[in-house]
Order: sequence, then C-alpha cells, then structure tokens
Amino acid sequence: PNQLFQKKSNNQSPHSTTTQTPTITATPSKLTLAKEYLALVKKHPTELRSVIFHIRRMCRDLLTKYQLMDDCINAPSTDKIHTIISQIQNYQDNPQSFVYDQRKAQMEKTALARKKQEEGKRKAFEARMIRKAKREKRDDLMFYL
Repeated sequence: PNQLFQKKSNNQSPHSTTTQTPTITATPSKLTLAKEYLALVKKHPTELRSVIFHIRRMCRDLLTKYQLMDDCINAPSTDKIHTIISQIQNYQDNPQSFVYDQRKAQMEKTALARKKQEEGKRKAFEARMIRKAKREKRDDLMFYL
C-alpha cells in the first residue's frame, strides 16, 4: 500500500475504481531544513567547508536577499552559521528590521568583477601554455598545466 495516498472511504473494496486523493503534507521551509541540518551537524560534527556548502545550497536565495552570502562563506564556525540563519529568521519575522546596505552591495559587485577578471587571466594563461606545448610538438597539450 502506498502511504502517500489515502482512500476516500474505508468501506470500499480494494478493486474499486474510485479515485484516490493524495495526502497533502507541508513542505518544510528552507530555513527549517537549514536549522535541522545544523542540529545534525552539532550531533555529528563535520568539516566546516561542507557545512558552508550545504547551507549555501539550501538558503542561497535568502542569503543573497539579506546580503549574508559573504558572511556565510567566510564564517569561522558552525555557531556563526547558526547565528546567520537566526538572523535570516529574524528578518523574515520582522521585515522592517532589514536595511539594504548599498555599500555592501557595491563591495560584492567589485569582488565579482575582480573574480571574473582573474578567471579571464587564468584562461589566457592556459591558452598560452597550450600554444607552447603545440610549438614544442608535445603529445600532451596539457603538459604545462
């Protein structure tokens, strides 16, 4: 028997052709999932970078909306991440308590531009090394990488 579905009445035969309605269960919020995850991390410690990765995956939209992504990525401990999640909960409960920080947004924008520039430099370096390997007639074009 599938537990996701309940019959409308219990007195029908199993071969009845009546429709079954799915049981509606509330989907937990992203914050609830994050809190449960942090509780599990407290019970079963794991690497901080894994915790940061999973919290970012669960709460990316909220972290971005409340300008807390950078704080989460640079968190020194799981306690700080828990504080950030509590802060998001506070912002959702009291929307007027969040004030958009224009300076922080500008800093994030410049950091993103710098990251893109560095990625471009890396691609140019890789292209130069591949050309060098071709010039030297190396079998492996990735010889210098």
